[in-house]
Amino acid sequence: MAGKPDYAAQQAALRRDLTVVARQIELEQQRRSEVESLLEIERSQDKGGIQEHVDALLRRDTELREVKSEKDQMTDFLKLGVDEAKRLSLEIVELQKQVADQNVAKEEARQELWQYQDGQKRL
Repeated sequence: MAGKPDYAAQQAALRRDLTVVARQIELEQQRRSEVESLLEIERSQDKGGIQEHVDALLRRDTELREVKSEKDQMTDFLKLGVDEAKRLSLEIVELQKQVADQNVAKEEARQELWQYQDGQKRL
């Protein structure tokens, strides 16, 4: 039987190899199942984290919009204040001119009065 292959030994070797490969497949399936479980746990935990992050971003966006609205209102208010200050400034300049004109008229009237009184004394 030296020339004939030993089919029984080959068959036994193939069965051992098959058993080893089957065990490796089984271990890989267990690892895959464990990884899938861990991934699902991570996803479920992350959903809360993601939602919290989204909520925080939405709150921040709302706050930024409110601040921008307040800034716009304050800018409008300041523009009104500046316009009113310009108007008052022009009004003050006009009133100062009127006061100066009245002072000139008053001084002229005073001069005329003195001249008149001086003329009366001479008569």
